[in-house]
Amino acid sequence: MALTKVGVINDGGDGLQAGDTIDYTFVVTNTGNVSLSNVVVNDPLLGGVVAGPASGDTDTDTELDVTETWTYTASYTITQADIDAGGVTNAATVVADSPGGTGATDNSDDPNDATDVDDNGDGDPDDDTFTEIIMNPELSVIKIANFNDENGNGIPEIGETISYSFSITNTGNTSLFDITLTDNLPGINLIGNIIPILLPNETDNTSYSATYSITQNDLVNGFVSNQASVSGLTIDDQIVSDLSDFESLNNDNPTVVTFENDEIEIYTLVTPNGDGDNDYFIIGGIERFPYNTVEIYNRWGIKVYDTNGYGQNGNFFRGVSEGRVTVQQSSELPVGTYFYILKYVNNQGQTREHSGYLYINR
Repeated sequence: MALTKVGVINDGGDGLQAGDTIDYTFVVTNTGNVSLSNVVVNDPLLGGVVAGPASGDTDTDTELDVTETWTYTASYTITQADIDAGGVTNAATVVADSPGGTGATDNSDDPNDATDVDDNGDGDPDDDTFTEIIMNPELSVIKIANFNDENGNGIPEIGETISYSFSITNTGNTSLFDITLTDNLPGINLIGNIIPILLPNETDNTSYSATYSITQNDLVNGFVSNQASVSGLTIDDQIVSDLSDFESLNNDNPTVVTFENDEIEIYTLVTPNGDGDNDYFIIGGIERFPYNTVEIYNRWGIKVYDTNGYGQNGNFFRGVSEGRVTVQQSSELPVGTYFYILKYVNNQGQTREHSGYLYINR
């Protein structure tokens, strides 16, 4: 007798993953010259005896007649270990009784294997059935930014921070190991540890995080843009990597934090008493526009202060005169109302102007 075993993967059409099945077909043929009875197909992979036959016993005499063929079917549920291994290898056996008492037996053969070998010299090649599983290792990372408005004024300023969170997902069908994340944004403080393993469809959004302090250049540019990258290994040390996206597992677009280019906020109270609150003339957001001028006049129209590049490198009006005309240099200006004129060039090359009154109170 002869036994063949063929496996066909059934993934439901939605991509192979653990829980899908391999549908096996076993074909038993009587290649001798006597009928056989008590035919039993056994497959350890499927838990032992395979029920059947499913078809072929047309005369219902429970005997496998000469040249008659019976077909058995059974299914195997694929495990993650099978996917990681790249396939399933197994063999079945068939035994039967014969009228003379000698019986018959055969090990299964994979008819699709061109390297069949007749191991026992009976003219019937036998080999294991290998059902290949297509491995599709993939990683995806989403990088999300959140501007931390530490002083609560709604305007990004130098030294305020952006927090980043990272959501790393195994989007393939193989287990991945030793997953690491890197972020090359200069100045970023990345905190995290290697993720030992990610199973398919598993997401890790806690192992890595980062903070970044906004710089003068960022404010001038009007945005912060960057991508992170993630990499891991398959069970056979194949490298899998991905560049981050800001919202989708399927794309690779930078995460961008934009600043409103023309938004500034002017605080018109100056209290230079050293308490850390309004100690200087605050123009929120002016750091983003280095090409600026500020002029301040007293109630008699005398210029008491003017500068270029206000807000750059600690350049602020702190209620002290600069010796213009009748006001002594470095003298503290008296309590009272003053008039300011602010001019700056925005990122579109347009000149903006703001003017109004500010009040010094000591």
